[in-house]
Order: sequence, then structure tokens, then C-alpha cells
Amino acid sequence: MEIQASNVFVTGSNTPDDPQDFITTANTFVIDTSSPSAGGDIYSCEAVIGYKSILPTSTISGANEKADYPFSSCLDFRDNTQYSPNQSSGSVVITFNQSTATSIDYLGIGIHNGGTAGLTGTLEVEVNGTYETVSTFTALGDNKTIFEYFAARNSSRQRLTLNFTGELFIGNIYLGKGWVFDKTPALGFTPAYTNSLDQLEGFTSETNQFIMGRVVKRGFGQKGQFNFMTWQGDENSLNNQYREYMFHTKAGKPVFMKWNKSLNQNFFGRVSNPNSMQAPSYDGNTHGTFYFDYKGFD
Repeated sequence: MEIQASNVFVTGSNTPDDPQDFITTANTFVIDTSSPSAGGDIYSCEAVIGYKSILPTSTISGANEKADYPFSSCLDFRDNTQYSPNQSSGSVVITFNQSTATSIDYLGIGIHNGGTAGLTGTLEVEVNGTYETVSTFTALGDNKTIFEYFAARNSSRQRLTLNFTGELFIGNIYLGKGWVFDKTPALGFTPAYTNSLDQLEGFTSETNQFIMGRVVKRGFGQKGQFNFMTWQGDENSLNNQYREYMFHTKAGKPVFMKWNKSLNQNFFGRVSNPNSMQAPSYDGNTHGTFYFDYKGFD
């Protein structure tokens, strides 16, 4: 259902019949009060950051890894170490087991050559003894981040299937519970998708004539803030998330981010300067502003 009305500003404390209580302009806005589509809030315009992962403490089987590219390279929070299956094409089915069930709602893959390798895949989680497929994905290209967000499941066993047509190299894989925001970033947000950090050297000669230059690859930058976040009260509040996030990022460990859950514009990277991270600022005794400034891959 949609409600259409003129912009209305309410003042005073009199009854609604008092004309002094209303100032009306001719501009029209629309309030959408319709119920969400199937799947609930996972399709709404909200952001999510993935930094917690259950994989480093999981038992892992089925990776069929090359000796020089073990699966443990996906779990060391570094991008220069890589996992590669011990076959040039086909599929691997990797199983993760934990001692206790935990809530998980995202899968992040920091991949190097997903496009060239023709990567597709699925993630299944075991709930009450039955596997459920929670994600089906296709690589968006080489050095393109995969970040799959889904309705949370409590599980102690998961199964990741990777299908590929050429040699596959993956830098990082996270699986866990994301930090979910109730909004997208505030105005002024810079998405990585349109913010290349590459630098051009030697573009002009000493006489200022155009010549061929050398491009130095620097990745992409994503920067912004979330205003009026609650300090405490729910699992996604600053009080419940920021301290653990702070220690994770100050250690140089990367994060996954989806700035709008309804778009497939994903990011994987680290804080641009962990030694000068901007702490949340005070918006009031119940709310604060969270800032982020990352560099990495879109």
C-alpha cells in the first residue's frame, strides 16, 4: 500500500483541527507501507560488514588442495597467500564442522581469478540434520569480490561447492555472522565501484606533451559513515560490535562489505590506515556515528 500526501510539518501541541499546527507545501512524497518481499529484510536497503568468521576454528575436509596452495591460506587474513584445488577443472566439495552450532548469515570470498576460472558455486548449511542451500553464486570477474548474505541459520556443519573450468586461486574465505546495519551509508558515501585508487606515472613529458604512462595498480577505495547508530540494545549496536571490529581491523585483518544488500556491489579490503582509525563519535546519549575508510577490491 502507498500513502501519498503533501509535505507536512507538525508544530505545537494543539488539536489536529488547529490550523496553526500544520504547514503544508505542494511537494508530494510517497510512503511505501507495503510488506517486504519473500526473504524479509535480506532484500531491504541496508548494509552489512563481514569480519567474524567461524572457519579458522572449524574442522575442514574435502578441499583437495595443491601442496603449495593449501586451504589454510584462505584463513590467514592475508591476500598474498592463496588456496588452489589440486585439479585444473571440475568441482570440490568442502565441508566445515564446528563443535557447537552458531548463527551464520554470510559467505565472503576474496577471489583472484574467478572470471578466468569460470567459478560458480553453492553454500549449504545443515539444520536439524538436513542440508539447505542458502546461496548460489557466480564470479563477477577476476579480482571481483563475492559476498553472499542470507537469512541467518543456526548450524554446526556447512558444505561449500566450488565449480571451475580452469585453475582456481582464492585468497580469503569467511563464513559467519555479519554486522548488519539498519540503513545504507549516509550522504557523501564513496563506493569502491566508482573509486579506483590506481595511479598514473609519466603521463606528460618535461615539455608537457602527452606520452604513454605507467599505471600503478592500487585497488579501490570505499569510504563513508553511518549516522545515528544505537550505542547499545541489540546485537548490531556499537556497544556490541565496535570493540571486536576495532581489534580485528587494527590487526590489519580485512573485512567484507555490501553497502546495499539489494545490490551485488561487494567489497573486500582493509582499513586504509589502521593506526589512525576514526573512532565512533557522539550523536547523543543513545546514538553515535560509525566511520569507515577501506582500500581493497570491489
